[in-house]
Amino acid sequence: GHAVSAFQDAAFANGERLVLRMVLGNHLIGFQTVIERRYEDPVLYICQFPLKIESVNLRKAERIQAFFPADVSFSKGGGDTGEMRILKTRILDISAGGCNFRSKSRLETNLAVRISFILPGDRQIHSVKAMVLESVLSGNIFNNRVRFYQDSSNAVILPEIARWVTESLTFTSDVGS
Repeated sequence: GHAVSAFQDAAFANGERLVLRMVLGNHLIGFQTVIERRYEDPVLYICQFPLKIESVNLRKAERIQAFFPADVSFSKGGGDTGEMRILKTRILDISAGGCNFRSKSRLETNLAVRISFILPGDRQIHSVKAMVLESVLSGNIFNNRVRFYQDSSNAVILPEIARWVTESLTFTSDVGS
C-alpha cells in the first residue's frame, strides 16, 4: 500500500472505494482504489496503487510528427549587434504552440529565433518568431524545443499552423479506420 494525504474536510472509512486523480508532467492519471487503513493526526490513508493506470494527455495543443526542411535564423551574440546565423534543419514535430528541430550545437535557452519553412502540401514560405525553451544533447546532436511567440508578430502565421496541424490530424486519424 501507499500513503496518501492532503484530503482536507474529507473523511474516508476503511474499505471505502474512491478514484484518485493526479497530474504527472503533461498527463492526468486516475485510478480506482480502496482505503486499506486510516491514521489520525496527521490524517493519512493507506491505499493500493494499481499496476495499470489510465492517462490523459493535458497538452494544450495537439502535436503532430513532421519531417520537413526549415531555416532557423538568430543573432549570434544577442541583440542587434550580433551577426545573423542561419541553421539549416528539419522540423521534427509541430503544434500550434511550438515545434522541435535539431542542431549540431547547443542553442541558448530564451534565445529568440525566426523559423522559416513551407508546410507540407503548401507553397508559401512561412516565417514564425519563437523562443528556445530547451536544447538537449541526444547522441551527438541537440534537440531544440521552441515556443512560438503568441503576439502580433505571429498573428498571421499561428492560425495557419493551427489549421495545418488540425487538417493533418484529421487526415492521419482517418487512415486505417
